Amino acid sequence: MPDDSVDQRKRWWLLSLIVLSISTPASAQLAFKCAAPQGWSYILDGASRWEEDGVSGGSVSLIQDEAGRWDVIYATDYNKFTARQDGAKIDVVTNEGLSGSVVLVATYPLGVVETFHLHRNEKGDSKLVITAAKPAIGAPARSSLFVSQCAR
Repeated sequence: MPDDSVDQRKRWWLLSLIVLSISTPASAQLAFKCAAPQGWSYILDGASRWEEDGVSGGSVSLIQDEAGRWDVIYATDYNKFTARQDGAKIDVVTNEGLSGSVVLVATYPLGVVETFHLHRNEKGDSKLVITAAKPAIGAPARSSLFVSQCAR
């Protein structure tokens, strides 16, 4: 039997993406494009529990503009928006360039905090680890961990 809370969360995520339909900045340069992130969320409201979570289809990309500012693009078959255009303030914690690790922290006006840790190993394989702390805004409060395979 399908879990209604998972279906509701996926519908909420999709609706959020549709509502926030904004194009990518023209001056941005793609640094890494990553597959749809998959992982787990710990639901904090009600009966606390772990749930498998993620985005079906789409991608997450890290971009850097000509001034060196980073941004994150979320894309699905239906929509695309960036973290900055959604109101996030993005801080760079680590930037070893395109050959090493990049760690970004995105803080949104409603209290959502996301971290993006892009790591490129000695073989050149890249993975993106995303963490998210989300207060109860349209869905139960949760903390999440997602992983995605990336390409340059």
